[in-house]
Amino acid sequence: AMDPVEGQLEAYNARDAERFARFFTDDVVIDDAAGQRLMTGRDELRVRYGEMFAASPELRCEVVTRLRAGRFVVDEERVTGRGPEALHVIVVYTLRDGLIAHVRVLR
Repeated sequence: AMDPVEGQLEAYNARDAERFARFFTDDVVIDDAAGQRLMTGRDELRVRYGEMFAASPELRCEVVTRLRAGRFVVDEERVTGRGPEALHVIVVYTLRDGLIAHVRVLR
């Protein structure tokens, strides 16, 4: 089975919302740095990322650094194609049963 963090990255860069969503649990939670809920559930994730992918044809994410500890994966990412400046973000993924169950986005 494909590593879910690598799989979702490949689907993100292909701007394929259906494939992207398959790497997340049905009840996935995505939070910002302060713990504010950004979205909940695979269905909302599929719709919201699908809209972003459609609106950002040059969207691309490059992993600068990846760290793994047990069920946690921490990526330092450089995102381009969403505006004039590249975004520098840290993303903490929590895995459960081979899928991504929680995402915290620090920027």
